[in-house]
Formats: sequence, C-alpha cells, structure tokens
Amino acid sequence: KLIGVYSDPRRDNRRHIVSIAYALEFQSSSMTTKDGTGVPKGGDDAKEVIAVPLEEIGVKYKGEDWYADHLTILLDFKEQIMATTTAKAVVREGEIYEDVARALCEGVAEEV
Repeated sequence: KLIGVYSDPRRDNRRHIVSIAYALEFQSSSMTTKDGTGVPKGGDDAKEVIAVPLEEIGVKYKGEDWYADHLTILLDFKEQIMATTTAKAVVREGEIYEDVARALCEGVAEEV
C-alpha cells in the first residue's frame, strides 16, 4: 500500500531527494537476505535494523531517533493504520518540519 510521496527540498540536507513510501506486511518465514540467514541487517544506508512497535513511534521513539523526515513518514503510516483500527489521534511531536510537503494516499486501498 502506498503511504505517500515526500518531496520537500528540506527533507534531506545532502541533496533534494524524493521518496515514495510503501507499507508492506513483513513475513520473516519467506524473507531472503544476501547472507542467507533471513535476518535483516544494516547496510550502506543504515547501521542497524530494529523492530519498533507501532504504538511507540512518536512516543518513545521521537525526532532525534530518526534520520531526516523518516519520523514524518512513519507518523503518516501510523495515522493511516490507526484510522482503520481506532479513533485515537496520533501524537505528532519531534518532526523536523511540521509543514513538510507531501502527497498522502489516504483512503486508497490496493490489493496485492
């Protein structure tokens, strides 16, 4: 499922980067990795891989825990998930740019 398109020129201080963010269901039993272990590892763009519970994004894990506008992307995802499961509002604290330019794909259901 498409979460959104993020193109604000301020989102990454290295250069102007456009990201297209998708949500997917992770099934470890069918995952293949380069080393054959099936365990995700950090590579050239991340020093480590961790699992973060959805409810802790923006609460326990805030702006300083994420690179650039990755918190904004995750909060947008969290809002989309929570809109279908609960009426709770998502706390949006710690985003680098609260007015970030993005195109969200709300209410669009895709079958895989």
